[in-house]
Amino acid sequence: MKHALAASGGGLSGVKKTLAIAPGMTRTLTVKFSSGGTVHVWCPMPGHAALGMKTSLKVSGTTSVPVGGVSTTPDTTTGGDAWG
Repeated sequence: MKHALAASGGGLSGVKKTLAIAPGMTRTLTVKFSSGGTVHVWCPMPGHAALGMKTSLKVSGTTSVPVGGVSTTPDTTTGGDAWG
């Protein structure tokens, strides 16, 4: 099943996301946060975030990180396919 990765918040202008990721393949999403705060990360494929493929994390200061390599704290709120 294809997936993707999307991120918003932390001073990002809009939503940043990868193209679809085919099974067995990888992609990297590198973002530059312009401020600290809560960053939302989710799979933007239809229905995936609603199935729990989402989380949020806290960012302090300004930095560039590959989002896929960040440890996250699970978000237990319900949601749709996007945050923003």
